[in-house]
Amino acid sequence: MPQKLFKEPVRIAEKYPAGQEGDLKKKYMVCTNWLLSEEPLDVETELALGFLDHLLLGTPASPLRRILLESGLGEAIVGGGVEDELLQPQFSIGLKGVSEDNIEKVEELVMQILKNLAEEGFAPEAVEASMNTIEFSLRENNTGSFPRGLSLMLRSMGKWIYDMDPFEPLKYEQPLQQLKARIAEKGSKAVFSPLIEKYILNNVHRVTVEMQPDPEKASRDEAAEKEILKQVKSSMTQEDLAELARATKELKDKQETPDPPEALKAVPSLSLQDIPKKPIHVPIEVGEINGVKVLQHDLFTNDVVYSEVVFDMGSMKKEHLQLLPLFCQSLLEMGTKDMDFVQLNQLIGRKTGGISVYPLTSSIKGKEDPLTRVVVRGKAMSTRVEDLFHLDELSSSRCSVHRTTEVQAVCFPK
Repeated sequence: MPQKLFKEPVRIAEKYPAGQEGDLKKKYMVCTNWLLSEEPLDVETELALGFLDHLLLGTPASPLRRILLESGLGEAIVGGGVEDELLQPQFSIGLKGVSEDNIEKVEELVMQILKNLAEEGFAPEAVEASMNTIEFSLRENNTGSFPRGLSLMLRSMGKWIYDMDPFEPLKYEQPLQQLKARIAEKGSKAVFSPLIEKYILNNVHRVTVEMQPDPEKASRDEAAEKEILKQVKSSMTQEDLAELARATKELKDKQETPDPPEALKAVPSLSLQDIPKKPIHVPIEVGEINGVKVLQHDLFTNDVVYSEVVFDMGSMKKEHLQLLPLFCQSLLEMGTKDMDFVQLNQLIGRKTGGISVYPLTSSIKGKEDPLTRVVVRGKAMSTRVEDLFHLDELSSSRCSVHRTTEVQAVCFPK
């Protein structure tokens, strides 16, 4: 049954097991949580809250995430933002690694940030970036190595297990267009500010959970558990103990007994005949542009262009290799000479489906020196290819000082 909304906010303080190392006074955690509605929300409102969640927390440049981390009140974000997989959606946000003196300051800062955003709205660039990022994700439906069919089924489960339409979460096109039309007609502030006010600021079903570090809690809990088990055992007769041993053995035997052939046959499985004898052929066209080797793959990608630009970092000194991961992270999180990292993140979100930079290091058989590369990976709709490569150039320009060779691999949509 749905949980009724509280009439007033609730505060809970509990202890959690913590190690002895470090300053215990700086190991507090605090998280503020809201139950957003007594009843399941309609699809468009759910989608709008998803966009709001991305605006608040989705990127390092998102205001709620950024301001909390830059405040110095804690070490890291806790709380997953909007969670809508249960019957009633919720919103959670907080910090861990908080000093005891700063617990209330975290809660006050969260409320102040949300109040400011409700009053002032979000930057148009941030709204455009979130809209593009989420729409791209919905249309691409890229589940990586995770089975796509299983991903769709799990997406349906949030409605299915409550006897609602399992296809509703998959039909995003109409509510997406309706939401975009509302934003285009009324402006983003008229859409998102009422959501912040209704579901968060003016929602008294707010639970603030404070977790206090206690290095003795784990041992106390273990001792209490042993005492409970001791009392349970002392209250049992010899017949009870014998029955418990028998039931345990029966369970273990069932777990270790192989399933009968008729049960195994009921499980769908692939046969050798279902597996193609010939390997899947990936078309490849090798070319060159301005002295750079280019590999092109003409594949069905649902009108998405995928690009990888690979830089040879072999000229780097070995003692600098350990800095490559930090260097790659800094390319997207420290901005450029013309824009700060917030503007860069928003530009990437507005124009592409995402850009990532990562190191690739491997030993080479028979050679002492390792293979070292930096890979700049990006994706965008085919109509945004020029924007994608311009941003790739911005992100990778700092690699050029080490570059000796460069390979660019591109998947073009059919």
